[in-house]
Amino acid sequence: MVSEMTPSIEELLSSAIDLPSKERHGFLTEACGDDAASLAETLSLLNAYESSEDFLESPATLDGLALASEDDDYWVGQTIDSYTIVEFLGGGGMGRVYLADRAGRDFSQRVAIKIIRRGVMGSEVLRRFRNECRVLAMLEHPNIARMIDGGTTADSIPYIVMEYVDGLPVSHYCDQNEIPLGERLDLFREVCKAVQVVHQNSTIHRDIKPENILVTTDQQVKLVDFGISRVLEVADEPAEHTAAGLAMMTPMYASPEQVRGLPLTTATDVYSLGAVLYRILTGRAPFTHPNGKLLEEAVTRQSPIRPSEAVLESDAPSGPSRAAQRMSKRLKGDLDTIVLMALRKEPERRYSSVEGLSEDIGRLLAGRPVSARSDTLRYRGGKFIRRNTAVVVTALVLVLVLIGATAVSFGLYNRAESARREAVQERMIASRERNAAVSTTEFLQGLLSSVSPGQIDGRLDITVREILDEASRRLETDLADQAEVAAALHFVIGRSYGNLAEYEPAQHHLEQSIDLRQQFHPPDEPGILASRVAIGQLYEEQGAYAAAESLLIAALPDEPESSDAAAVSEMESTLSRVYSYVARFDKAEEFARRSIRSADRIVDARHAMHAQSRSELGNALYRQGRYKEAEVVYREAVATAQATVGPNHIVSGQCINNLAIGLGALGRNEEAIEELKRALAVYDRAYPPDHPEFATAHLNIADQYAAISDFGAALRYYRMARDELEGAHGEDHVMVGLAINGVAYCQWKSGEFGAARASFTDAITRLEAALGASHPWIAAVRSNLATVYLELGDADEAGRLARESLSAMRSGLPAGHHHLARPLGVLARLEMNAGDYESALVYAQEASEVCSSALDEDHIDRVAADRRLADCLRETANN
Repeated sequence: MVSEMTPSIEELLSSAIDLPSKERHGFLTEACGDDAASLAETLSLLNAYESSEDFLESPATLDGLALASEDDDYWVGQTIDSYTIVEFLGGGGMGRVYLADRAGRDFSQRVAIKIIRRGVMGSEVLRRFRNECRVLAMLEHPNIARMIDGGTTADSIPYIVMEYVDGLPVSHYCDQNEIPLGERLDLFREVCKAVQVVHQNSTIHRDIKPENILVTTDQQVKLVDFGISRVLEVADEPAEHTAAGLAMMTPMYASPEQVRGLPLTTATDVYSLGAVLYRILTGRAPFTHPNGKLLEEAVTRQSPIRPSEAVLESDAPSGPSRAAQRMSKRLKGDLDTIVLMALRKEPERRYSSVEGLSEDIGRLLAGRPVSARSDTLRYRGGKFIRRNTAVVVTALVLVLVLIGATAVSFGLYNRAESARREAVQERMIASRERNAAVSTTEFLQGLLSSVSPGQIDGRLDITVREILDEASRRLETDLADQAEVAAALHFVIGRSYGNLAEYEPAQHHLEQSIDLRQQFHPPDEPGILASRVAIGQLYEEQGAYAAAESLLIAALPDEPESSDAAAVSEMESTLSRVYSYVARFDKAEEFARRSIRSADRIVDARHAMHAQSRSELGNALYRQGRYKEAEVVYREAVATAQATVGPNHIVSGQCINNLAIGLGALGRNEEAIEELKRALAVYDRAYPPDHPEFATAHLNIADQYAAISDFGAALRYYRMARDELEGAHGEDHVMVGLAINGVAYCQWKSGEFGAARASFTDAITRLEAALGASHPWIAAVRSNLATVYLELGDADEAGRLARESLSAMRSGLPAGHHHLARPLGVLARLEMNAGDYESALVYAQEASEVCSSALDEDHIDRVAADRRLADCLRETANN
């Protein structure tokens, strides 16, 4: 809707300058209406602007009734804030883009700066500029050129500082480098990831075209230019349905609703992506015409020819080349269907999301059936009749006149028979899907009615466990004859039991799901893989690490790259966790990195494995003592989780929890405590009160309080965690042993040496039962017990335990791990007490070295090691 307020001369001029030159006069004539004086004045200013120099690129400044020009190199050599302008890159009606350098004492950075033209700073241009800043500030993704800075120049000209992308438009990149078809599709899926993030931030780009998708020399895709993007549901920004608004798009890649000036949704970007895909597959846009009006008519009314046919169009006398013929064969079929579905005129009939489009291409690349379907004969016929009513009526009359002709009769019969067979096939598919949907609906309706308050003692506090128990009971009988539906529900119920730490019923349902799916699917079917992963996770959570490893290794597909990416990533991530627990740290890191690579193949940009895989790599690095590397990865995982699944998702809580552990290892314990409280807040919303995740978080909080010598608070949390873990997993679980080790540590530090000795011994017994006697975690507990014996005056037992601990750590931990400092410190003290200062110095020096390589100088363990070394040096010098 056009505002009833009369725009100012400056606003009219600003809007006109944003338009292609051939449309400016028409726009001003329409906008000024009967106001001849305004029209004459605005046209005069426009003529002055266009005559000043190249009117596509030259800026203008409105000063009274005259426009003063400045050339493209006006800003070159100048410094804006800390950015020195180096080179003019390009521009349009709204602004220019320059290459700039930012230099500091220890760094330099190359950036792109967009500077608004002086004479076009009307309300519309400034609104678009503010909108671009706001959108860019929201977006953080490897495939989106990020905003770095922004502000105004000394003379109040707005500018944005953006990441500089040295690349080619995706279409030019593919053509110039003769990129193979598969790689073109992979590049396109990277674009989809970026657009999906834009949509997740409630924004539509509205100007997706090859020129706004750049590819660098190392094949990194970057989405750029958010100048006309729009934040959805922003009431104070009216939709741009005016001529100026329409002109900001690129009609060859604009959706029909965009060309018509209708309200826009994310389906607009789906269409534009389809047009880009068409271009990079065929070398041309879906619609091209030098006449703007005819081009818009084609976009809104005509159907594009199939990509497989478009590549065969050639002006050469000999016809299409062999390469074009080969490409046509590869595009024919599913790729044609995918592209044309994205390009449908009706937004509701396109892919419902960018993710759906990308997933379909992923299915095609993997050789699986795609979800896209060609338009049916009935639909195409209906569309044709609505477009050509008069023609159809005339044709019908002719058909009636010629009804007796044999050829026409046979033709009609054949078409009718073909349509009938198509309809029968569609009905069969629809019938199967409908039956599955009806069965599922009836099952859920029966389930919900059976757990209503009227059926359960009139109670309103029905628990998830009660609903699952009832679902489990009914599933065994209600869907006995519908294996596929039952298999899917068994999986959902099994995972739900697992989330509640109800391991026995969880495993039962997951195994049932596998048994049913194996009746009609191969072993690497995604549902079967997902069920095996879930069972492996049940084993891992219960501390059955050997069983988990055996199952998951056997289930890994021979060719993971061609199997379901999400299931494989989760499998590899779980294996990484298992290998960490059994101290095979090289394997833990290997599988964590494999999990990330698999997660990167997942089309769904919101999938939790994008974050979980990275968090697991952080764990693998942390357990090797590579704390600084781990922190970087942990923070990436947290950011990924919050951008994908959201800040209140369980995975976000788990990633925050892991980050906190890493911060604690770096000695930033107060910060770690705050992060752990954030994780607990997420768990509070997601889990029942007795879920084991609370116990794990309480154990981690206790570690932080112990590190800052608040042993009263630490002891409360350790005991709370111990009781929770025993209730969830039983007395022999590895985490129970770690909680008891924490209790013992607090007793030792509080001077309760007798109680500490008993608790440390208890912890060692439990951990040996779960992990084996040589595990480095047990070696750490032995080192603690050695210190207690040293305090109790039993030097022999202290020395034996310290040497056992040191030997186990040397064989089980990476060389130079800072945990070695613990038994080394005990042995240094023992040698000092025995008067063997040279031996003490050897132990103390190694302890100091391993701490120095891994820890900051103010870390409590490094401070203790350095102090012990100083004592040894002093005593050695004195003796």
